[in-house]
Amino acid sequence: MAARQEVVATETFAVELDGVTHLVYKGQTRVRKGHPLHKAREELWEPVSKQRPEVEQMTAAPGQKRGKAKTRGKAKTRRKTK
Repeated sequence: MAARQEVVATETFAVELDGVTHLVYKGQTRVRKGHPLHKAREELWEPVSKQRPEVEQMTAAPGQKRGKAKTRGKAKTRRKTK
């Protein structure tokens, strides 16, 4: 099975398909090569590099240690006097 090649917009533009206006944003909108948005304005797309920005995991994987949260210190309590 062949991998689908994605393309990313090189300019921000609007295109009308089937009576609906679609907004395409430079560097953000990604579609597969041959998608109707790509076919409408092929000159405004370029292949996506394989590298995607690395995103930090929100939770620890099993067995993984995470940093401890900072504490503000002990809360002061008043003692009742008799």
